[in-house]
Amino acid sequence: MHLYCHLLLDTQDITDAQKALNILTDSEIENDPNLNVFKAKALRYLDRLDESAECLAGVCHENDYRHLFEADALLLEITDRIEELQQQTADFPGLIRNSQVIARYCQRIALSTNDLIPVSQSRLYLAELSLFTTPKDPQKLSQIDELLNGLRGDGIENTVSFIRCRAGLLREQGKFEQAARLWAQVAKMRKNQAASNNTRPRQWWRAKFYELDCCAKMPQTKIGTVLHAIEVLENSFPNIPPLWAQKLSSLKQQCRKDDDSAPGL
Repeated sequence: MHLYCHLLLDTQDITDAQKALNILTDSEIENDPNLNVFKAKALRYLDRLDESAECLAGVCHENDYRHLFEADALLLEITDRIEELQQQTADFPGLIRNSQVIARYCQRIALSTNDLIPVSQSRLYLAELSLFTTPKDPQKLSQIDELLNGLRGDGIENTVSFIRCRAGLLREQGKFEQAARLWAQVAKMRKNQAASNNTRPRQWWRAKFYELDCCAKMPQTKIGTVLHAIEVLENSFPNIPPLWAQKLSSLKQQCRKDDDSAPGL
């Protein structure tokens, strides 16, 4: 069973992933709980990330390093798409709880076998996931700040994931000017992933929205400037990812309200 599932999932094809899922019945998994890792991978390939996290969390209470690579791949995808999952997942708090279980497992493995995954990466997952469990709680935000400050030294502070997490934290802390600068930095880094000049990757839209959202919250910002920037984006790119198109539209409407109510207008 292990070999067959491994061969199916090695193709990374969704048809083969579904085949693997079909044979991974409850009775098979009850007899061999380690098959949950194959099930989690199949669900990830099928874009059922909440189910994948629930499945993998069930075996991450142990310290079996063989689950680590799937755990890392799943957490990378979840943190990269977390706002989409927040909108789409019926039990988003459950997804975050399961993801935290997996991240703590990664941290335990990293502490015992540092050559497999850096400790800093596992702790960065925990920090970013925490931003979606305790928004605007000063004590918890302070703890996340301490955690991020403790990750410096191995180059992780220069990665997109770290800068994105720091930007998200600053936004939650109400430090909008600093947050906007970091989100702009993330957008610049993500722009290099564009397939062509008239497209932008999903992660770029995420960063660009938050950059503009933070700018709109800065007291020195002229709201008309943010409005113009949104309209330029909407007119320049026909295929904005739906979530970010919706968020940009909502931000534009809010900016118009703020602009109309500004003193002297």
